[in-house]
Amino acid sequence: MLLVFFLYVLSGPKIGGEDTNASALSYLQMAANGGHPGAQTKLGECYSEGKYGLEAGTWKEARKWFRLAARQGYAEACVLLGNMYLNGEGVPTNVKVATKHYRVAAEKNNSLGMYLLGKSLCEGGGKKMPPNPKIGVPWLRKASKNNSMQATKFLESMNLLGQTITSPQKKGHNHH
Repeated sequence: MLLVFFLYVLSGPKIGGEDTNASALSYLQMAANGGHPGAQTKLGECYSEGKYGLEAGTWKEARKWFRLAARQGYAEACVLLGNMYLNGEGVPTNVKVATKHYRVAAEKNNSLGMYLLGKSLCEGGGKKMPPNPKIGVPWLRKASKNNSMQATKFLESMNLLGQTITSPQKKGHNHH
């Protein structure tokens, strides 16, 4: 299947004719059906973004392919699946589920996954997921160290680039 995915890469992005789009999509579908997580992710992107003549926003198909690749631990698919849940694209908006997918990507050392996990944890997601910067900021710092400008900017916006995160002291306790 790697060879089929390679044929997709060679045939698709270079030339923009209708026949070329059909060939690229055909190779991509063969590789995706064969279980290649990179091809499954790219096919999901084609359905979500409307590439190679497919209708944009075909969320059910996009989710199907992202989930197949995510089940294999493919970090990019985990991020894209998380984005679907964060933005409510074809699924109910659910920050907690998005964060779960971002965590899988982050644990695979994916900088974007680290950033999105840290950001989601810092911002929280309503009553079901209160903000938790004590856990989120370390992920943002790790993403920043992995050259994520988004994470660095987010940390700067929170004035936390080099600070230690501590729990707020409880009222009524004096420590002299």
